[in-house]
Amino acid sequence: MDEPTFLQLCRETSIYLGCEVPDALGEFGRIEISGTMHTLFFDEGIDGDELLCMSELGRVGTSGRLDKLETLMGMNLFSIGNGDGTYALEPNRDSIIFTRRFTDLANLSPETLGLHLLNLTRHAAELSAKLRLESVAGSSRQPEINSTTFA
Repeated sequence: MDEPTFLQLCRETSIYLGCEVPDALGEFGRIEISGTMHTLFFDEGIDGDELLCMSELGRVGTSGRLDKLETLMGMNLFSIGNGDGTYALEPNRDSIIFTRRFTDLANLSPETLGLHLLNLTRHAAELSAKLRLESVAGSSRQPEINSTTFA
């Protein structure tokens, strides 16, 4: 994939999702859907055959911290080998990040990417409730200009 194709994929994905500013995802690489921030990384100079999607699921916090992290480690055991993605702790923000790599970019349609983002949003809400993660929506960790919010 090249940069213009990536920008077109982002634009068409944004239109599919009903975004008011369809070029924002390609320009800033970020989209917020129902309080979940998703960030796309693509650089054809580094690896034009891979798109990385990182979704911030919530803050761990101090209550039950060890149990939460043990649960995530167990989830990685079952997700890493089948291509679903991996969970990690982003220590600077104390946030759980889910990372998924897309490598079949020739067959990645705007609808597929959009559905993936919607599914990740649902997964973030479910996991946040299960683990009692703290919300990251509306925090000062990122300027408003870098996100596009959906209802």
